[in-house]
Amino acid sequence: MTNWGGLGRGTHVIRSQDQGLTWEDVGPYPGLTSGQIVNSNDPYLYVDPWTDRLVKFDMHALAVMFVEYSEDEGESWSIPYPGSGVYTPQDHQSIASVPPGPDFDGPLLHDTVYVFCINTGNQGPLGPFCDTSIDGGHTWEGQVIGWPSGRTQCAGLHGHLVGAEDGAIYRGNPSCDGPAAYRSLDGGRTWTEHTIDTSHQSRGHEVAIGTDDASNVHALWIATDDLPYYSWSQDQGETWSTPINVAPPGVNYTGFPTIAGGADGRVVFGYIGESNHSEWSGYMGIITDAYADNPLITTVAVNARADMLDDTEDCGSVRCGGFGDFIDVVIDKQGRPWIALAHNPGNQEGIVGTLVTGPRLRGPLEALPPIVPGGPETLSL
Repeated sequence: MTNWGGLGRGTHVIRSQDQGLTWEDVGPYPGLTSGQIVNSNDPYLYVDPWTDRLVKFDMHALAVMFVEYSEDEGESWSIPYPGSGVYTPQDHQSIASVPPGPDFDGPLLHDTVYVFCINTGNQGPLGPFCDTSIDGGHTWEGQVIGWPSGRTQCAGLHGHLVGAEDGAIYRGNPSCDGPAAYRSLDGGRTWTEHTIDTSHQSRGHEVAIGTDDASNVHALWIATDDLPYYSWSQDQGETWSTPINVAPPGVNYTGFPTIAGGADGRVVFGYIGESNHSEWSGYMGIITDAYADNPLITTVAVNARADMLDDTEDCGSVRCGGFGDFIDVVIDKQGRPWIALAHNPGNQEGIVGTLVTGPRLRGPLEALPPIVPGGPETLSL
């Protein structure tokens, strides 16, 4: 996980090597040694699923992005490599990698293509700008529009980028027609727009996109009825399934959607939600048969009701404490899902949630080995 270190301190990387039982701070180091940006407005950490490289992608003073990476799980870091810019502010950054697809042209000087996208605010055209690196983030080709040329855009903010095994890379944000997936088949140099649904308009900018091991695409967003909706595509976003409401009974207000894919048709998604505008919990939902006519959705709250994550009335639709632009969910190589959240009553401490046991979301569809439960007593502050 990342943690904002405060002005002049840079991004902290918080690491666990025992499935979340204990955590250690592995950066920045005293004296801000090489590889540590002095300040990050938005700490961001990405793990390349094809190379296991840790990529720290910091936004500095709304003006420039810096790429720093670690090949040894955070023990040491590269020097900072600046990204390019077109307009300022450079904000709301996201970065991901992808294998070179069939439409990728030119040499590749690293195992994967790096792509980042940012929101430029109100200066210049309304919409994200994106950039491409063929040498592992050392140099960048120059920012280009992150939407089809000539197509009007109605939103500049976007969700996480995610790459697929087939070489496609995606990001979610609303089109002018509804929640959408934006796709690039040439490593982020050009983009196409794929509206997912027009009947359940997204409430905000956070349209979450995930890809599974078979390169299928999965989407989650919060609609104007305050509920989370899920849809999938098996043709690189050209067509989408009929969206379904994935909130369990009793959860009436939700926010901050996130989603990740595992094996073909297995998905985990997350959000915060509550039923009476004051008791916010973190929720993780699992689908193991996404393409079934009536898929089974198993939803768990990652905290006890008495141990709420926030008590603000409208936390799901505004920034509140440790909930800002994103929360995140990933699936590890064992097939275990992990969701990253904030515990606002606990001084906005970062927390993770997972299943004590449950189905593997990668490999054979069988039960995960049990792990030690967590709880409020595991908060370190």
